Amino acid sequence: MLTAYLVTTANDTVAADGLVSLREAIQAANANAIVGDAPAGTANGDTITFHTSLTGATINLALGEIAVSEDLVINGLSVGVTIDAGNLSRIFNIATSENVTLVGLTLTDGTAADSGGAISVSGGGRTRLERMTISDSVAAGAGGGAVFSHSSVVVVVNSVLSGNSATGASGAGGAILNGPSSQLTVFNSTISGNTANRAGGGIEDISGAGLGVLLTGTNLVNNNAGVAPAAGNPGDGGGLHVTGAGDVSITGGQITGNTAARQGGGLWTGTGKMTIVGTLIDANIARGNAATDGGGGIYKAGGVLNIGGQTVISNNRANGTSGSGGGLFSAGGGVTINSSTFRRNIANRAGGAIEIIVGTLNFTLSGLFQNTAGPSGTAAPGNGGGLHVTGANALSIIRLSEVRENVAAREGGGLWNADGGTMRVLGSLVTVNVASGAAADDGGGGIFNDGGNLTIVNSAVTENRATGTAGSGGGVFSVDGTVLVNRSTIARNVANRAGGGIEIVTGYVDVDHSFLNGNIAGLGAAGNPGNGGAVHVTGADATVFIRRSDVLNNRARLEGGGLWNAAGSDMFVFVAVVAGNVANGAAAHDGGGGIFNNGGDLTVTRSTVIDNRALPALGTATSGGGIFTTGGLVSINSSEISRNVAGTAGGGVKITGGTVNINSSVISDNIAGQPAAGTTLAGQGGGVSISGANSTVTLRSSVV
Repeated sequence: MLTAYLVTTANDTVAADGLVSLREAIQAANANAIVGDAPAGTANGDTITFHTSLTGATINLALGEIAVSEDLVINGLSVGVTIDAGNLSRIFNIATSENVTLVGLTLTDGTAADSGGAISVSGGGRTRLERMTISDSVAAGAGGGAVFSHSSVVVVVNSVLSGNSATGASGAGGAILNGPSSQLTVFNSTISGNTANRAGGGIEDISGAGLGVLLTGTNLVNNNAGVAPAAGNPGDGGGLHVTGAGDVSITGGQITGNTAARQGGGLWTGTGKMTIVGTLIDANIARGNAATDGGGGIYKAGGVLNIGGQTVISNNRANGTSGSGGGLFSAGGGVTINSSTFRRNIANRAGGAIEIIVGTLNFTLSGLFQNTAGPSGTAAPGNGGGLHVTGANALSIIRLSEVRENVAAREGGGLWNADGGTMRVLGSLVTVNVASGAAADDGGGGIFNDGGNLTIVNSAVTENRATGTAGSGGGVFSVDGTVLVNRSTIARNVANRAGGGIEIVTGYVDVDHSFLNGNIAGLGAAGNPGNGGAVHVTGADATVFIRRSDVLNNRARLEGGGLWNAAGSDMFVFVAVVAGNVANGAAAHDGGGGIFNNGGDLTVTRSTVIDNRALPALGTATSGGGIFTTGGLVSINSSEISRNVAGTAGGGVKITGGTVNINSSVISDNIAGQPAAGTTLAGQGGGVSISGANSTVTLRSSVV
């Protein structure tokens, strides 16, 4: 039968004085022998409670830490006793293979030269801390300002651990250090305002492989790793840090207001697996200055990260000089995000919401909303407002998700894919994102592809903007690599310089069974110059296919209301409709309401170029209502060019150089000679206008 002890004095004494102290009761329970006025304990476990006269009392430890070595329950819930070590010693040293439970106690001002400022647990047993408050305790060695565990199980329930510190040069775990071969479970508790020099402002896990930490309904709030007054060494994982391969499971609760001097303002995970379900990760900060630093909400060094269950990652910042990944930084391994939201996160360098160096990202049924890369006044470049992928061989899959209202100071307002990376946008919406880089190679309001492999399937890229002085690619900007657009819509995007819908420098682009609709290149006075309303090809050696697609109602301030092809590049328009597009150039050499070919090779097969206009908005003349070509090789096969209008010449087709072959086609009902209002200019070549000494035109089996 167990012994039930009743503590009757707040004095920390061992004496035959007619009173039972807490120390006497614990020593008697440990030894199963009489100590002072405390009766002998039993081998089957004992309990300790407090007399009601001790309600609100403080026990000031005068004899150093109290050792616990047997099965024991200490319950102070009914009286609210405080145990104060006065910064002179640790409070409890629990070294047993048995079960120990502490309930309803307040532990404060504990100090340890090594680990576990308030409590040290070892010996392989199980310790339960229930409705406890542990505060203002310090571990000056390895860490665990409040609690240290080695080869044991610790369960924390409905408790508060606050204001504790790991002050050693490499101190970790401001509140809890979960040591080797240990397991930590925390339910419905708050860990707040704790500090560590090295890592884990709230919790540090060094348990090794397997499940090390389980948090349920728990809040990690305002903890600090390595930020003054802590000495950053390096300062990772403001809320929680995992060293090594330990696994972590977080369900519910909040990770808010934590700070790290370098990486992982909220959470930092190593090479194990971290699972987060239904958690709010908000307003955490990572202050590291290097491009490899950041992860305001979460930093992932490797392993596996799974996020789901309506988790919200919001208002986090990577605010170091080149900090990346405002919400999440993944340096390697796999990331799976399902049914979750990243909102209003900020990174100075790249990846306003997410930065991926290498590895795999699966982003499903989730959202990237109002994130920012490169806020005003921060270091360049500011790429990937929603997502930035830095390394080659990374695979990013955006599936059934929404990327909305993100901003990049330079490139990729919504998404940014690296040279050699693979990005797939499947069944998703990329909309109202902004890239504000000023150079001609900046832009990609919706998506920037820096030479990787980009696939867009069953998706919509709409109402994105490249707002910089010479910003290009309102919807998509591709420097090189491969872009495949299938059964998708690129619509109502805007770029100042070129490529309202898509800008291509070089590489391979295939648009199939898709809509390019209502895009604008060169909006108003900001146009610089404003070419290629739907698609613009800048460099040589690009190959572009527009097949079984509709290019409708796009606008260019100068040339190529629908499509614009550069010298040295190949454009193939196959079974497509190019209709209702407008080029508003001011001079006779401007225009190409449907298509402008600037000396490249253009093939139009089994397609319809209809109801396009090359009409001046400011000057007196534009040409080539349907198609304008300045050189190269143009082949028009089994196609219809009709009801197009040009301000001055070539209502259907304007040719100023190169070789043009028109085979089995119809050019009809086009108009030349419709200049700007209030001006008069004779039209030339309602169907076809040819000028220039180096033009060769062949018509076969065609009607003009």
